[in-house]
Amino acid sequence: MIYSTKSLLGETEGLGLADPNVVPWITLLVIGSYLILLLWAFPVLVKVKVKQVSFSRHDLGNFVGTLILIIQLGYLLFCVKTGTGVAGSTNHSDSLMSPFWVLISADYLLFIYYGFYRSSHLFIPNLLVGIISNVLRGWNGIFILIVMMESSRLIRTGKLKPRHLLIAATLILLGYPVVWSFKWQVRELFSSGIGGGNLTRLLGGAAASLGLSGFFELAKMTFLGLFARLHLVSNVIAVFQNSHRLAQDVDAGLVNPFWREGVLGLVLDRLSGIRTPDLGVVLAQTISPWQETNWNSNPGYVGWFFVLPWVISLYFLYTAALGWISVYLVKKIKSDAMVLDMLWFAWCLYLVPGWIAAFTLFVVSLVVFHLLHIIAALLLGWISLLSIGSLEKVIPHNGLSNP
Repeated sequence: MIYSTKSLLGETEGLGLADPNVVPWITLLVIGSYLILLLWAFPVLVKVKVKQVSFSRHDLGNFVGTLILIIQLGYLLFCVKTGTGVAGSTNHSDSLMSPFWVLISADYLLFIYYGFYRSSHLFIPNLLVGIISNVLRGWNGIFILIVMMESSRLIRTGKLKPRHLLIAATLILLGYPVVWSFKWQVRELFSSGIGGGNLTRLLGGAAASLGLSGFFELAKMTFLGLFARLHLVSNVIAVFQNSHRLAQDVDAGLVNPFWREGVLGLVLDRLSGIRTPDLGVVLAQTISPWQETNWNSNPGYVGWFFVLPWVISLYFLYTAALGWISVYLVKKIKSDAMVLDMLWFAWCLYLVPGWIAAFTLFVVSLVVFHLLHIIAALLLGWISLLSIGSLEKVIPHNGLSNP
């Protein structure tokens, strides 16, 4: 479509296509990044044996689930109170809790918990809170996550039936336009904060949009927008067309290099007092220079090939190290099929689109997930000690009851 229409797709459509001849080989590079990362590098790394750590002889799923539920509710309360966290919002908070929520990502922890403890009793409560939190913040990616995780689970267990596909297709056809419309209403109304008045207006607008009038037009617009989301080739072409300026900005310190994207860059920015944007943010500004809100476009894994071609080898080493750390941290706890599917999806969602900062935060969240297991094991140990102490007061060591 890009080659035949001589125009880019999706969010880069307004930039125009400078040279149609670059389309085929950039397309091959994007396909190659998918094949090499997900069908070669990932299977190679997961074959490496990693000794699992035993946090406790008991199942920690419910304890870890309780901690993640508390984190999710705490983050939702923080967003409601400060008006931050909503997609498209320009609100910032100087609260002491802000750095905490930068490092502790409730959404990423739920994603990881999904892979490890799908069968836990607290999975459904956590998922429901996660859906409510994402919807109220104007994000609908959690529904894509659910579709991916549940479909892979059904396929691996051999339980995927035609009726599942029919139900899923029906829900998508009827539900996605509603979710899509609701998302934009949330972003419009809650960009200034999640207040009681805005919530009332949102519910009223949602109720008004549930009628059949205009639904088919909404559905058409929605699915055209969904198709336009397949824009990774367009985004990489946009990076290629602006690579000279982007390289100059990186050299001048106006754009973060790949190794500074994510948590490390945020720490350095706090120390220096200067906020430097990532490549995805600068690409978004190139696409929509008039937009006041900061947003993040996906530059593609191969986007850095054009921006910093002289350090491609270091780029490979850096992303390979991140990938190996993610595999190592996951396999230290568990390495069954669903856990590895979750990790594969993380590579697909963050590395292939070139969101290095997002993948770095995912790795940090895996470290936090380990810490939650340590905390859960300690809590379980204290509970066991208290229970034994209570029993010893009633039952003496000789087994006879107190007179």
